[in-house]
Amino acid sequence: MTEKEQFVALRRKKKIRLRRIAEYLSCSISLLSRYERDDCFMDEEKIIKYKNFINNFVPEN
Repeated sequence: MTEKEQFVALRRKKKIRLRRIAEYLSCSISLLSRYERDDCFMDEEKIIKYKNFINNFVPEN
């Protein structure tokens, strides 16, 4: 499993929607979706923010 696949799995496990990450990164949902499917590349700065968001996400209850 690649690092990207691990982050996608973690995002899904934490039930984080792409919309939420897209708002945080100021990018489109489709960009994130395409990035996760290896259809496109994303700026390194956004990748770091993407990973940090997923790692540090705490669900609101």
